[in-house]
Amino acid sequence: MKENFMKGNYGLFVHYLVKHNDASVTAEEWNRQTEGFDAEGLARQAHEAGAKWLFFTMGQASGHYAAPNAAFDEIAGVEPSKCSKRDLPLALSEALRPYGIKLCLYMPSEAPNCPNFGWHYGKNKQTGEIYNDRQADFQLKWERVITEWSLRYGDRVSAWWVDSCYFADAMYNFPDRPNFASFAAALRAGNPDAMLAFNNGYHYQSITDENDYTPGELATALPISFDRAPIRIKIGDQFLTPDQAPVQYHLLCSLGRDWGHLVKSDEPRLPDGMVSAYTEYILGMGGAMTWEVPVNRQGLMSDSFLRQLRLTKEHMAAVQGKV
Repeated sequence: MKENFMKGNYGLFVHYLVKHNDASVTAEEWNRQTEGFDAEGLARQAHEAGAKWLFFTMGQASGHYAAPNAAFDEIAGVEPSKCSKRDLPLALSEALRPYGIKLCLYMPSEAPNCPNFGWHYGKNKQTGEIYNDRQADFQLKWERVITEWSLRYGDRVSAWWVDSCYFADAMYNFPDRPNFASFAAALRAGNPDAMLAFNNGYHYQSITDENDYTPGELATALPISFDRAPIRIKIGDQFLTPDQAPVQYHLLCSLGRDWGHLVKSDEPRLPDGMVSAYTEYILGMGGAMTWEVPVNRQGLMSDSFLRQLRLTKEHMAAVQGKV
């Protein structure tokens, strides 16, 4: 039985990547950075923040990933490997376990910066039109990479958030593999009960039956409504209320001035009271809230963000009658 640990709770999301997602960073630099990652420190901060889960980035377009992967190395053919020698998800799962915090992972749907994966996303320079196709060869290779990680982590990973699924009709909406079902099977290879979200950039939309929660990505405006119900979830051609929809209503918003790996300021962009009140607003409807916070090279958030989250924890404890 799949556990919906998100309903009525909030968690954290951190982007831990090479600086500015820079493909020129060497494997030696990346390994030095990941060796200095303070898994115990971040787990302690997540506990102090009241988080029930923590999303952690496996990697992004630079091709540097936060754990070893033999399938990745075989396909990429890059030496030394762009995958870190240290397995950060394993380290984090051990550090989070004493606090009962769920480890969740971020994966891009797009290829890393390695030509052997066969990714050919692009844009027509004359018309600006984005072109794409099914890219079956890339998808099958990417599923191999993901399956290896999923089998290694098993039930240590409770959810996956898959980014940049912008071309569902071109790449995934097919009855045969590769498709959303085979992508989901790779993600769930080690934990059939893992919750999934495939993100196409629209916070209220669930683009596949494989989704267990809405991706919820918010860059600016926080959704509210007159009838005190969250914005309806779009599934196919239907707009359903959270209690009607087969997926968990979930939102993801950054407390920083941009997503963490691009942050230019050490100060939160939202007032303390707003963060606490909006968390209460969404959780009170049975929704789930994930706050993204920037972290330094050691994987730790600054005092200003931690203070804001501690206040949110105290506020929610009071609202829920726990203090």
